[in-house]
Amino acid sequence: MAKSKKRASKVNKLAAMLIVVLVLLIFTSVAATLMVTGVLSIDEGPKTDVASILDAQYVCDDDIKREYGKRVRAFYPDDHSSRFDARKGLYLMFYELHLYDNSATKKEIKKFYVNCFVSPKKGRVINLELLEHTEEKPKAVRRTKGNAFGL
Repeated sequence: MAKSKKRASKVNKLAAMLIVVLVLLIFTSVAATLMVTGVLSIDEGPKTDVASILDAQYVCDDDIKREYGKRVRAFYPDDHSSRFDARKGLYLMFYELHLYDNSATKKEIKKFYVNCFVSPKKGRVINLELLEHTEEKPKAVRRTKGNAFGL
């Protein structure tokens, strides 16, 4: 009878550990899903007040410089198309970007178009899309900077 109590105690401990592991696994899965879908975001630094389109341009400029660093030759905002979209609640900023193919040699330059979406509430870029300008192909090649998982 003593052996059966010890065995039951071991089974109860293992069951409790299994439940704890399953709860942690479910919590991790839910958190990852919320982050991928954009419902839950990780604070990515200090918040900048975005009260005008010029503030949004400064935020995008900083993000482009931080993202592409020494590869940046020049970039120009498209003042005609950039705007605040009241329906989406975002500043939609558009740029023409010239990047060196290799930051060390700085010989070949490629032309890109950048779509930068800034949230005035969050005070930062929520989506940065890079579209490569190609002469041979009829459509642009889309490169996207997404969420915490790169999706």
